Amino acid sequence: ANPLWANAKQIVSGTLGTAVVAGSAGTFIDIAGLAGTITTNPNTTLIVMARLGALINNTSTAGVTINLAIDGTVQGDESLFYYRSTTGGDDYKTAEIHHVVSGLAAASHILKFQWKVNAGTASIGNGFAGSRFDIIEI
Repeated sequence: ANPLWANAKQIVSGTLGTAVVAGSAGTFIDIAGLAGTITTNPNTTLIVMARLGALINNTSTAGVTINLAIDGTVQGDESLFYYRSTTGGDDYKTAEIHHVVSGLAAASHILKFQWKVNAGTASIGNGFAGSRFDIIEI
């Protein structure tokens, strides 16, 4: 057994079918279906993982940026994952995201994956299954 899972205080998970975002350059918006609520204990650490399959932007050289917001605050340097299409249309990628969060107050917290594009239209899933996220409290 994986010690991380075995020692987890709680796990919140979710899956996603297909999501689409049109050109909203410079503005992060929620990825519908990729959000979870967790009530943390004192002095806890969260490990946040996501696998987003069949990520694509239909415009050549256009980018897709993915990040995580906790209680409305974007984490890190505003880019947990960045992908730039080289061909547009059929250049599918898989985003593997791992992020550690500490210092949260013992309370209920909303975690939402967000994304933005700098041009074109991006999608996740696009008819393929397999996108999911896990929030693990240790």
